[in-house]
Amino acid sequence: MSDERGPEETGSDLWRPEDPVDVPVAGPASPGPRPRSRIVALTGEGVQFSLETSATVPGFQGALDCLAKRGTAGMVAVPQLGAPFTFTARPILAGLRIVGIIEGDAVPDLFIPRLIDWYRAGRLPLEAISEYFDFAAIGDALAAGSSGRVVKPILRMA
Repeated sequence: MSDERGPEETGSDLWRPEDPVDVPVAGPASPGPRPRSRIVALTGEGVQFSLETSATVPGFQGALDCLAKRGTAGMVAVPQLGAPFTFTARPILAGLRIVGIIEGDAVPDLFIPRLIDWYRAGRLPLEAISEYFDFAAIGDALAAGSSGRVVKPILRMA
């Protein structure tokens, strides 16, 4: 895989769009590679939950493709916000769910203490997945996040 951090640092296996896959893409509505074969090889059948954060059509399709039966894809962003895009309803008819997530959809009183516990136990490597950028370098922050070099770019307003 292209990321130099291992599962011990990230808590999971990683797949990036530039990584090789052996699943061909079907149709013009979803250009680019799909991670399904790699995820099925790791899990045996796919995952119960996926989280789509890229706001791209291939990312949206990939979030659906990697699910096991009756899996759920959480969407925190959608391609071309406000504009229609094409995808097949077949995953929904197969029992998969697409759930929109707004502002985290978490109960703060439960989730924030859990995040703190994970951080203190070394299971949430914030330093490894985030990077600070001065606001004047907003373009660099966007590029770092879009390329996957940084999971969470953080802008400083100084």
